[in-house]
Amino acid sequence: MTKRFDKQVIRALEKWPNVPACYGWLRLDRRGNWLIQEQSISHPRAIDFLGRNYGCDENGNWFVQNGPQRAYCNLDYTPWIYRLDGLDQLFTHTQNPIKEIRGLVVDDNGDILIETEYGIGLLEDRDLARFIEILESQAEGTNTNDFIGTRLANLEPKSNASIKLLWHGKSIIVQAMYGSDIPNAFGYVAVPIKADMNG
Repeated sequence: MTKRFDKQVIRALEKWPNVPACYGWLRLDRRGNWLIQEQSISHPRAIDFLGRNYGCDENGNWFVQNGPQRAYCNLDYTPWIYRLDGLDQLFTHTQNPIKEIRGLVVDDNGDILIETEYGIGLLEDRDLARFIEILESQAEGTNTNDFIGTRLANLEPKSNASIKLLWHGKSIIVQAMYGSDIPNAFGYVAVPIKADMNG
């Protein structure tokens, strides 16, 4: 995992390998904004640094490696937030382009979550309408403007039903799930907790 981090971060880890991690300071909100002690981070270089040094441990806890110290991240929902750019290309909140959509999830709140090569992530709410428009434009044999939106809205988590849609010519499965089940189903921890060193 450390090979993804900045070189100066790796050097700091090698020099000071046992710096205690911090918990509860860093947060990722539902629009992909970083907050430190509930203060939104707006400086572009700081945002880029956080994105470059964002990772996950073997237990599904997400963190930013800040020099020798690991700052665990509280997630308002998912470890990734996905956005559309002006050319309808999907990107992560860390500015990485998405190459593959592996599946979609509609939760019981009507949010769309996307499973990609990075993992599960929430589609930013401001891009929801445009994302559905793109799906509708690729649907085969439909003329109803809200056809896809209606099908997505009618998916019920308790029914275990799923549908298939097209994304750039590839068939993807859409399933409905309860939002509370998402972390366990996709193997991540929304609020990392410091391990009890005394057992």
